[in-house]
Amino acid sequence: MSEYNRRDGQNSSHSRSSSKKNMTFKRKLARMLDQFEKMPRSQQIMIGICAVCVVALIVTGIVMAVVLNSGDKDNQDGSSSVVVDVEGNYDQATFTLDPDKYPAVLKATDDAGETYIAETLFIGDSNIERAINYNIISLNNGIGVTSMGIQSVISKACVYFQGVDAPVAIPQAISMMQPRRVVLSFGTNNTVGYETDAFIALYQKVIDAIRTAYPNTDIIINAIPPVGQNRENQLIKIETIDAFNLALAQLAQKNSLSFVNTNEALRDASGYAKAEYVIEDGLHLTEAGLNAMFSYIRGHSHIVDDARGTVSDVPTPHCRAFRRQRKLYCST
Repeated sequence: MSEYNRRDGQNSSHSRSSSKKNMTFKRKLARMLDQFEKMPRSQQIMIGICAVCVVALIVTGIVMAVVLNSGDKDNQDGSSSVVVDVEGNYDQATFTLDPDKYPAVLKATDDAGETYIAETLFIGDSNIERAINYNIISLNNGIGVTSMGIQSVISKACVYFQGVDAPVAIPQAISMMQPRRVVLSFGTNNTVGYETDAFIALYQKVIDAIRTAYPNTDIIINAIPPVGQNRENQLIKIETIDAFNLALAQLAQKNSLSFVNTNEALRDASGYAKAEYVIEDGLHLTEAGLNAMFSYIRGHSHIVDDARGTVSDVPTPHCRAFRRQRKLYCST
């Protein structure tokens, strides 16, 4: 028998075997369906629910495996978690906040000094908290909450005062502290997962809540700081930060507020944060970076008539909020 005929015979034998197996499977399946149809309706429903659960578990397992495998691939080629942004197409010239075009953007002024900083309440995320840690500002004029995004400003009870049993949310804290002005510094934690319109809508709600809680304070919006080109979280894009800042400047103008563009004081020639202005993660500002930011604020001041009238019964901030975050310790 030729090699071709031997192979043909083997294939025919394999086909007959496969056909028998298929017939056996079909008969078994038919018997199972027949038994299923004879079951009580309640038992059929239970079996159907179990089948759906099994399928859901299988699909979940597949999705998790794909995600985990993707994460492993991202970390196969190095032990460092810091990644270099190599997109190469970022041009900071496309982002310019010209005060002549956007009147809300504050122009350079004479240095307003420490008095300006002391009578301003700075509110923001971990960078404001770090400014408190470095004694650039104090608990008396700073509220900084790690990882806080704009969506939590109204609802999160995070500010503690001595003699007050429970923490309060930021708008209420402002009404209790009665500052001459507030500078809002939020946005970095919203650059992932939020579209510009959604972010701005939430920011508008915060402005409205502050105006309702304490209408006598002057509100200034601070720019979102740049990130380093070498940074841990590559999902935070410099282009997103630029788009958010442009929208914030427009939001300030819409609400007759001011926008202080500290972002431009923290950038290098590439448009990313200066290397000495961010810590190893490429996201949080160093002491030098924070000093540069507050120096810019002093040199781009916004001083209007004090509308507060008599300020009294201002509670003393309690440092336990920071102790809970393991950042700042005090003796009270």
